[in-house]
Amino acid sequence: MQNSLTTLLAAGFLGCGLMAQELRQTTEKQSHPARPTYEMKILQIGDTYQGVRFKPATGEAWQLARDRWEALPESGPVPAGDYDVLMITAGDRLVVVRFDRATGGTWMLRSRKWSPFQEPSPAPGAAAPAGSGRYEVRYARAGDHLHLIRFDPRTGACAKVEGNAYQSLAESGPVPPGDYDVTIVATEQTWMAFRVDRSTGTTWLMSNNRWQKVREPD
Repeated sequence: MQNSLTTLLAAGFLGCGLMAQELRQTTEKQSHPARPTYEMKILQIGDTYQGVRFKPATGEAWQLARDRWEALPESGPVPAGDYDVLMITAGDRLVVVRFDRATGGTWMLRSRKWSPFQEPSPAPGAAAPAGSGRYEVRYARAGDHLHLIRFDPRTGACAKVEGNAYQSLAESGPVPPGDYDVTIVATEQTWMAFRVDRSTGTTWLMSNNRWQKVREPD
């Protein structure tokens, strides 16, 4: 009887453990769903259209030229990753940006060829990178100027594009791990960026390329 009870308890614990493992795996798949083999972005500009097709796993991309796809050449090796493409109008120009959400690596399409952004030097007081993760990009237009910020949602570390390079945004104090998001607002003359930790509500605004914490109410 005791052996049977022990066997039942062991089976129950094992079953609960397998169920918990399956639940964790299901949750991870839901939070990071499998990407399709190909994705396509189409953007209307006036009476015309522009299109890019790409492979999220490799970054390989093609640009639509009337009724056929033309491969977009690389300026160097491109590792496997988790790629996305942004098609943005800036004035009468089309800006196409590709970034790897796993590493933060970013390219801009220049003369129908991918040109990588130079990575930034660590800024004093900036949040330390936590290895490959799930980087995100936010952008806004101010007149003919495009403002683009890349950030790590886990650490809050941010870098903005200056020319063909990233420039880290410095911190005014320690930044704990959290669940960060960035919002950019722009007018024809100026722009502003805000960062919030969605787990605590702590908020920063950007001033002179530095994050300044917004005071909490008294």
